Amino acid sequence: MAITIDSDAHVIESDRTWEFMTGPDAKHKPTTVAPVEGSGRLYWIIDGKLKARRTNIGGDTTEATREVADVEARLRHMDDLGTDIQVLYPTIYTRKIADDPAADFALGRSYNPLAGGDVGAGPRASPVGGHPTASGPLQGGG
Repeated sequence: MAITIDSDAHVIESDRTWEFMTGPDAKHKPTTVAPVEGSGRLYWIIDGKLKARRTNIGGDTTEATREVADVEARLRHMDDLGTDIQVLYPTIYTRKIADDPAADFALGRSYNPLAGGDVGAGPRASPVGGHPTASGPLQGGG
């Protein structure tokens, strides 16, 4: 039996992504901002710089499925697409996010428990960590 693997699926980061930033890392926690006028698009302030938030989004998914907040809906969408397994990559790491190494490592330490933890999808949706050297090897997501 052949299986279909989406080896380049993405998770869109949310405020929940940074809940693990505690102690000294908390000072590097991204802040969400929105322009006073204009599109209503959200941004992060990371390491003192404005970064686009919620980019690389397909129009055929909900916010909850993109952020893996509704795992069952994500799995149903995978079924609709005929996808058996997704390898989930962090969208924020498609580009450099921090110049300060301390900020970069703090962000990675916060992302990795989320990615390394069980997202509830079992082996069908396996996260890849954001910064493997930030907190040691990942435990695996599925």
